[in-house]
Amino acid sequence: MPGAFPPRHRRAIAAWLKRRGYAFSYGRHVARDEIDFDERRVSIACQAQPVVGALHECGHVLLHLARRRRPHARIAGATLEEFNANGCYSGRRGSLLEGLHVVREEISAWDRGLKLGRRLRLGLAPATYHRHALKNTLTYVRWLACR
Repeated sequence: MPGAFPPRHRRAIAAWLKRRGYAFSYGRHVARDEIDFDERRVSIACQAQPVVGALHECGHVLLHLARRRRPHARIAGATLEEFNANGCYSGRRGSLLEGLHVVREEISAWDRGLKLGRRLRLGLAPATYHRHALKNTLTYVRWLACR
């Protein structure tokens, strides 16, 4: 059963993304939460916690924008060049170090997403957010451990 994605929350997140040049889509037509940096689009599926998923993807937008502003700075373990070269989200099987960068990226996106939720005053319970973040982060940790 999909969770609630209140219209006020959707509008706030969509407006925030639009100000940064990103389009936003949500609904049953979306297979999974994802971000396309080339097309500048964030897509959120109907899931148990769509607000949480949307904030997490916005955390990735924040990381990407920070890298573009400071391309030589190491943000969440990678510079812009390293992030692009490693194909973090291409499904490419790289080294353990590259896998560690993916885990760092995910944790940083969760952290930044929570802060954004507070700035947007969405009233999201931190415990709910952290529970979802932990569950999803552990999938990446398990993935890394099995490499």
